[in-house]
Amino acid sequence: MAEVEVNGGVVVYELIGPPDGEVLVLTPGGRFGKDYPGVRPLAQALAEGGKRVLLWDRPNCGRSDIQLFGRSESHMRAETLGRLLDELGIDRVVAVGGSGGARDMVVFTMLYPGKVRRLAIWCIVGGTFSTMSLAGVYVMPELRAVRAGGVEAVLRLSGPAGSWSDLCAVNPRNADRLRAIGDEEFERVMTRWLDAFIP
Repeated sequence: MAEVEVNGGVVVYELIGPPDGEVLVLTPGGRFGKDYPGVRPLAQALAEGGKRVLLWDRPNCGRSDIQLFGRSESHMRAETLGRLLDELGIDRVVAVGGSGGARDMVVFTMLYPGKVRRLAIWCIVGGTFSTMSLAGVYVMPELRAVRAGGVEAVLRLSGPAGSWSDLCAVNPRNADRLRAIGDEEFERVMTRWLDAFIP
């Protein structure tokens, strides 16, 4: 496991498989990190098939730092991945992801088409009902919390798709990072991210 600073935040990652293998970026869903059950066994199987697999804790996932910028959380992660690949000297990848990771990889492919050889995604969510449901999981609880009790209330949030309290437990820097962002900026970014879910 290694880490690199990208866009002012630490991104935790690891590479598995032969150094000369075609590089796949494997991205789980939710706000789950690279150690989410099933991710590593898939990476190891791909590596045994000759692929070099980049596992990464996206911003707001796993042990990486919390970050809040961009048109949406997926846009933020796409930009972070683009810069991470530059830092690692990796020119092109197969972008692989499921659910939230699928959204991130689709946006990454759209923003960085020259960096993507192929795109492989599953559990894709679409349509108004599903999109609004996602906003109810990833943004609305945060907006309710910050409006009711500020960032301190956000720090206590937990949820089925990964929680801010978990992010702070595995990376103690994250609590200070959220406090530094502050109530107003956190609410402003979450409102912008909410707008991205509206069809």
